[in-house]
Amino acid sequence: MKRKLTAIMFTDIVGYSRIMSSNEEKGLELLSYQNNILLKIVKEYNGTILKRMGDALFIDFSSSINAIECGIALQNNLKEYNQDKSGDHQFLLRIGLHIGDVVIHDDDLFGEGINVAARLEPLAEPGGICMSQAFYDSVKVKSDFSAIRIGEVDLKNILEKYTVYKIPSFYVDDYNEPAKDNKDSDFHINYEIKDIKKLPPPKRSIGETSVNVIFGYMFFVVLVAFITISLI
Repeated sequence: MKRKLTAIMFTDIVGYSRIMSSNEEKGLELLSYQNNILLKIVKEYNGTILKRMGDALFIDFSSSINAIECGIALQNNLKEYNQDKSGDHQFLLRIGLHIGDVVIHDDDLFGEGINVAARLEPLAEPGGICMSQAFYDSVKVKSDFSAIRIGEVDLKNILEKYTVYKIPSFYVDDYNEPAKDNKDSDFHINYEIKDIKKLPPPKRSIGETSVNVIFGYMFFVVLVAFITISLI
């Protein structure tokens, strides 16, 4: 069984499924730009595309320096692309980076390092980069970039916690992620109640209802007795 230490990149186009469902032509245009322009940048930095999962890419680099510089080049390219665009016409990319020991099998890579990189990608801001502590340590004094330490996070189906660093978005100042109605989502979405008047009345337990009935009955008996005595 062959193994190697490698730098792993996962990329994903933000909101791509929603764009395809509302405007297939625009979705295919973004995919075409990725295939014709962005993949050329990946090759310039000696990256190997191992898998394409719709709009998402799984890329292998023999050097973590190549990986971070490729990620920065990708986002800088998209910064220029998005200058005169807005809304769904923008190309928003998330990038996740990790370095780890992987297993080589039939020209493919396996191992926890792959899963960690895949879980880091959704944590990146639209137009930004998210990386593990191990990856950050391997490039922090060798490449010119600024990253913010976020701290330890829990990654789905990963036993240990990972400290992550983020490079903020290169070209997005404010992006509101559409709410996802998905119980299995990795993210916790906080819903704000807009109109409290529309909420249904609270449900009472059987015990609470019984006590209320008893007190009501006793009040009625006392009231009848008081009226009777008054009449006498």
